[in-house]
Parts: sequence; structure tokens; C-alpha cells
Amino acid sequence: MSSRRLGDRIIRAVVRAFPRRPEAVGTSSAARILVISTTAIGDTLLGTPALRALKETYPDCLLEVLVHRDRLGVLQGNPHVDALIPYRKHLIGTPIMAARLRQRRYDAVLVFHGNDPDIWPLAALTGAPRIIGYARDTRFSSLLTDAVPWQPDLHTVEKRLELVRVLGADTADRRLILRLNDMDHDEARMFLDAVGGGQGDPLIAFHIGAAQPYKCWPAERFARVADVLARDYDARVVLTGGPGDKLRVARFESQAHCRPLVAAGKLGVRGTAALLARCRLLITNDTGPMHLAFAVGTPTVSLFCPSDSRTIGPYACDDLHIAIQKEKTCVRCVTKRCPDPFCLEQISVEEVVEAARRQLESRPAGIEMGAQLGDRLREGFRT
Repeated sequence: MSSRRLGDRIIRAVVRAFPRRPEAVGTSSAARILVISTTAIGDTLLGTPALRALKETYPDCLLEVLVHRDRLGVLQGNPHVDALIPYRKHLIGTPIMAARLRQRRYDAVLVFHGNDPDIWPLAALTGAPRIIGYARDTRFSSLLTDAVPWQPDLHTVEKRLELVRVLGADTADRRLILRLNDMDHDEARMFLDAVGGGQGDPLIAFHIGAAQPYKCWPAERFARVADVLARDYDARVVLTGGPGDKLRVARFESQAHCRPLVAAGKLGVRGTAALLARCRLLITNDTGPMHLAFAVGTPTVSLFCPSDSRTIGPYACDDLHIAIQKEKTCVRCVTKRCPDPFCLEQISVEEVVEAARRQLESRPAGIEMGAQLGDRLREGFRT
């Protein structure tokens, strides 16, 4: 017997030793609900309409979210969440987390998204009468009490709403929610002041990295687009990203004639969102900051292949965004195992420049753009 199969047997035995509470607790305005969403920035943000649906339908319920500790900032200040519980996969920490969650006596647990296989046993060990998730071929899908059919062609926002509909919840508002505060805006302002980008020049942001190489359009192509837009629109170029994007940033800088303001590795998630809110446009790979831009209302040009813009791209705000989508080039796509973005290289510099021009020339600039930014600030970036 393999160590994996032995481990699975042990986990199932532990789950059986701590069964769900037998009482059938109906969902009511006083229900205690846990949502599990422990993956990336985009996955977390795309679940916010479903969180809205739960609170709109059951305004007096207790709604808590188990979220990866590095993604807490995505949901901080969310008006529909009563508490955030930080998650990190850990051999010792997971049993402790299970005991802690069991004490909360949830009536329902919804698994929005989780890559770690211990998420499903963790949900079952809460003891909640209802464990709701997708009916996918996973090692522990049998632990679900309510298995929702997986619809691969459905946008992720709708996939999350399918889960909460099991509890009778829904909403007409599909917009993403990201609530920023004064500290977040100060972080962005101080960065711009420090690099000389706060003098009123229009800002065009580029996010040239991604979690996997197959999602990365070549940095030298981004540089060519940046040079055209900086010249033709008298704009300052901003590079967002994380510490892991240093090599791509260096490649961009070596190829570009313009001098970018490099924010990569210098701002947190919320500071990056506040910076994007000050930009006229974001040109981006399929990655977390793309979803941050969706949430704060910054127009985007986003590049997709082999990932599918129809399932993870802009939604309920299509007038603000242009997604450039290409078809897969390989008969059997290996996605995360692909070392080189063959598919993505079908997108030309000219296509991206043309899409950026359409965005920039159909949006207000200068004083008018500043007034719109002020309105978004007052609204708390609820978009």
C-alpha cells in the first residue's frame, strides 16, 4: 500500500471518529456559516459576490471565512464578513485548526476553493451538519453532504454562487468587493512621491509576471507596448509585481526606452490595489493584480491563453475591460507544466497597443479622471 493511500485511510478514520452533529439544523437568519477559500488573490476576490449573497439573504447570520494568511488583505474590511480566520498548511497546525473550528459549531461549511487535500477533511471535522462543495473527482469528495455539479465553462463568480444557492442565497449584484482604507491609499501615495510619480502625469500600469511561466507574455513585448504608450500619451509607466518578479522586471528595463516606476516587491496587496486605482489603465497577464484592478474599477487589457477569460476574466463590468483571448496551440495542454508560453506568444504587440489605445481614448483623463477617482474613493471601491 502506498504512503498516500495509507494516509487517506488514516484521515478518513479520524473523520469517522469525529462525526458531524446529527441534528438537522435548517439555515436561518441566525445560522453560523464558514466559507473556505484558501488559494490565490483572484480566487478569493471572485468569491466576494457569493459572500454578498449570503449576507443579503441572511443578514443576521454569522459568516466567517477561512482564508490563506497571505490573502487576508483581500477580505479585510469586507462588509459581509464577520471574521477572518488565517490558514496555513502545517502538519501540526492543521489538527489544531480543526479543533478550533469544531468549537465554532457551524451549521454549514462551504468549500469555495482549496488546493490542499486536507481542506475537505478539515471541513468535515468542523462537525457541521452540511458540508457543501463541488462534485469533482477528488480524494475526499465523498465527505461532502451537498455535492454541487462542477460546470467547467461557467464563470468562477457563478460557480461560487451555485454553492450558496444550496442554502437558498443569491444576489443580483455580481461586482467584486475590495474595501480600501486611508492607510492603503497613503501607501500608494508615498510610493509615488518617493519615485517621482506623483506630479499629475497619467499612469499606465503593467503587470508582467504571473504565478506560472505559461501565463507570462514575454517581458520584451510588454516593454515595446510601454514605449509606444509612454510616448503617445505622455504617460508614466508603472510596473507592479512581487519579489519573485525581479528577473522579469530587469528584462523589461533592459528592453524599454522609457524609465518605469518599479513597484514590484515594494507594495503589499492592498497598497498595490490602491496604486492601481490611481492608474488610467492596467495591461496584465492573467494574475492576481488583474482581479484587483477589476475590483477597484481600473480599466484593463488582459492577456489569456491557455487560461480562459470566459471563466476567470472580467465579469459584470465588461465595459471597463478588454480581454485578448487566443486558442490553445497544443492538442494536449499541460498548463502548469508548460515551461514556455507558446500559446500566449500568439498575441502580438500590435494587438495589445490597439486595445490599449481603445481604452485610453474612450476614458476621461486629467481633471475628469481625477473626479472619477474621488468618487471611487468615497464609495470605498465597492465595484
